[in-house]
Amino acid sequence: AGPRAPPAAKPPAANAAKARKGSVDERRSPDYCIKIMLTLYKVQQNIFLLDFQNIDGDCFGFMTLCAKIIKELKALSAASRAVAAQMHQQQQSEMLRRRTTPRSS
Repeated sequence: AGPRAPPAAKPPAANAAKARKGSVDERRSPDYCIKIMLTLYKVQQNIFLLDFQNIDGDCFGFMTLCAKIIKELKALSAASRAVAAQMHQQQQSEMLRRRTTPRSS
Protein backbone atom coordinates (compact mmCIF):
# COMPACT_ATOMS: atom_id res chain seq x y z
CA ALA A 1 0.00 0.00 0.00
CA GLY A 2 1.55 3.24 -1.19
CA PRO A 3 1.08 6.72 0.25
CA ARG A 4 -2.48 7.89 0.52
CA ALA A 5 -3.75 10.92 -1.34
CA PRO A 6 -4.79 13.79 0.90
CA PRO A 7 -8.54 14.15 1.41
CA ALA A 8 -10.33 16.37 -1.09
CA ALA A 9 -10.26 20.02 -0.07
CA LYS A 10 -13.57 21.58 0.90
CA PRO A 11 -14.72 24.39 -1.38
CA PRO A 12 -14.08 27.88 -0.02
CA ALA A 13 -16.98 29.67 1.65
CA ALA A 14 -17.25 32.06 -1.31
CA ASN A 15 -17.94 29.16 -3.68
CA ALA A 16 -20.57 27.76 -1.32
CA ALA A 17 -22.29 31.14 -1.09
CA LYS A 18 -22.13 31.53 -4.87
CA ALA A 19 -23.67 28.09 -5.38
CA ARG A 20 -26.43 28.90 -2.88
CA LYS A 21 -27.13 32.36 -4.34
CA GLY A 22 -28.72 31.13 -7.55
CA SER A 23 -29.80 33.07 -10.60
CA VAL A 24 -32.34 35.85 -10.91
CA ASP A 25 -34.81 33.36 -12.40
CA GLU A 26 -34.42 31.14 -9.34
CA ARG A 27 -35.15 34.15 -7.10
CA ARG A 28 -38.42 34.69 -8.95
CA SER A 29 -39.45 31.07 -8.40
CA PRO A 30 -42.33 30.39 -5.97
CA ASP A 31 -39.94 28.07 -4.09
CA TYR A 32 -37.39 30.86 -3.44
CA CYS A 33 -37.09 31.47 0.28
CA ILE A 34 -35.33 33.92 2.57
CA LYS A 35 -35.57 33.50 6.31
CA ILE A 36 -35.01 36.55 8.46
CA MET A 37 -35.40 37.34 12.11
CA LEU A 38 -36.65 40.71 13.30
CA THR A 39 -36.19 41.91 16.86
CA LEU A 40 -37.91 45.07 18.02
CA TYR A 41 -36.37 47.04 20.89
CA LYS A 42 -37.94 50.01 22.66
CA VAL A 43 -35.14 52.57 23.01
CA GLN A 44 -37.10 55.51 24.45
CA GLN A 45 -40.70 56.66 24.66
CA ASN A 46 -42.05 56.37 21.08
CA ILE A 47 -38.59 55.41 19.72
CA PHE A 48 -37.94 51.85 18.59
CA LEU A 49 -35.02 49.98 17.03
CA LEU A 50 -35.65 47.16 14.55
CA ASP A 51 -32.83 44.62 14.22
CA PHE A 52 -32.72 42.56 11.00
CA GLN A 53 -30.84 39.24 10.88
CA ASN A 54 -30.40 37.00 7.85
CA ILE A 55 -31.13 33.43 8.95
CA ASP A 56 -31.07 31.72 5.56
CA GLY A 57 -30.82 32.96 1.98
CA ASP A 58 -28.58 35.08 -0.17
CA CYS A 59 -27.38 38.53 0.86
CA PHE A 60 -28.89 40.37 -2.10
CA GLY A 61 -32.34 38.96 -1.41
CA PHE A 62 -31.97 39.76 2.29
CA MET A 63 -30.97 43.38 1.62
CA THR A 64 -33.79 43.80 -0.90
CA LEU A 65 -36.33 42.44 1.57
CA CYS A 66 -35.01 44.70 4.35
CA ALA A 67 -35.23 47.74 2.07
CA LYS A 68 -38.85 46.91 1.21
CA ILE A 69 -39.77 46.49 4.89
CA ILE A 70 -38.09 49.79 5.83
CA LYS A 71 -39.85 51.58 2.95
CA GLU A 72 -43.25 50.29 4.12
CA LEU A 73 -42.55 51.21 7.74
CA LYS A 74 -41.54 54.75 6.71
CA ALA A 75 -44.76 55.12 4.70
CA LEU A 76 -46.84 53.90 7.64
CA SER A 77 -45.00 56.23 10.00
CA ALA A 78 -45.54 59.24 7.72
CA ALA A 79 -49.24 58.40 7.34
CA SER A 80 -49.59 57.99 11.10
CA ARG A 81 -47.93 61.37 11.72
CA ALA A 82 -50.20 63.02 9.14
CA VAL A 83 -53.33 61.62 10.82
CA ALA A 84 -52.07 62.69 14.25
CA ALA A 85 -51.36 66.22 12.97
CA GLN A 86 -54.80 66.41 11.38
CA MET A 87 -56.47 65.29 14.62
CA HIS A 88 -54.46 67.82 16.60
CA GLN A 89 -55.47 70.60 14.20
CA GLN A 90 -59.16 69.60 14.49
CA GLN A 91 -58.91 69.64 18.29
CA GLN A 92 -57.32 73.10 18.22
CA SER A 93 -60.04 74.39 15.88
CA GLU A 94 -62.75 72.96 18.15
CA MET A 95 -61.19 74.61 21.20
CA LEU A 96 -61.02 77.99 19.41
CA ARG A 97 -64.60 77.63 18.26
CA ARG A 98 -65.76 76.97 21.84
CA ARG A 99 -63.90 80.05 23.12
CA THR A 100 -65.27 82.39 20.47
CA THR A 101 -68.86 81.13 20.45
CA PRO A 102 -71.07 83.33 22.69
CA ARG A 103 -72.76 81.46 25.50
CA SER A 104 -76.50 81.64 26.05
CA SER A 105 -77.49 82.90 29.50
